[in-house]
Amino acid sequence: MALGLLGGVLSDIALSGVNFSLAGNGGPECIDYIPPWQRWLETLIFSSVSFYGIYCSIGNLEFGSTTPQPKLTLIFFLNPCHLSTVLQLILLKIPQENHGPWAVQLFRFHLYTVPGALMALAFPILNTRLMIGEMFIYFVQHILIVSVPFYLMSIKDTYSPESLTNYSWPMFSASLLVLYHFLFLQTVSLLTQVNLNCIMCPAVSDPFRGRFYRILAVGHQSLLAVPLLTKLYSFAYLYLTAMFQVEVEQKHSRKNVISHAFVFVHVG
Repeated sequence: MALGLLGGVLSDIALSGVNFSLAGNGGPECIDYIPPWQRWLETLIFSSVSFYGIYCSIGNLEFGSTTPQPKLTLIFFLNPCHLSTVLQLILLKIPQENHGPWAVQLFRFHLYTVPGALMALAFPILNTRLMIGEMFIYFVQHILIVSVPFYLMSIKDTYSPESLTNYSWPMFSASLLVLYHFLFLQTVSLLTQVNLNCIMCPAVSDPFRGRFYRILAVGHQSLLAVPLLTKLYSFAYLYLTAMFQVEVEQKHSRKNVISHAFVFVHVG
């Protein structure tokens, strides 16, 4: 009985505030957007390919040494961007002396969640942001998701991207994200009728709306956006870091020349 009561309380907190009348938020029409046979066939194919991707890549991963009332929509915290924020909070909290291979693995996987935030900024879903300040928080959160990895790499030496020629990390991370969507988020969405990260029906801002939107999403996200954008992100950091170091060395060199010249003039 206690477990039933606890389950009811958690259900109220997580689900009771979800407004199914908003397009893309969920509900029977969203659940029936794709025929069941197509949904399960896509799940079987993409999950099998993702399991195989993890199997092929895991052995070759590079490791380094007035308060508003609550909306009662806690279930949306399962969306990947919220999990990315949680991962960043964990990475920020880990003391420098406690960094180990697991922290580097966590950081490198989390880098592959950053393109999702870029997509959210490029195609924002704003029709469900109804409370005061929600749109502002939406953009601030996703901008921080994109910005925090630069900060982490600049202050903590152990947080670094894998080499640009390593493709095991992109395969592993993309496969894990696909499995998270098709095995976990889809199951929760079917049980609750909540459209978690648009796994059941497309967002109103999705330029690829249609019955085959999930196939297109797996294609352009897993095969192109996630690996390509993450590699470009890592390259941008490495390039900017190298440019900064060159500038510092040049300034240091100029200071040494001026210092030597001053000493020479003074002694002379």
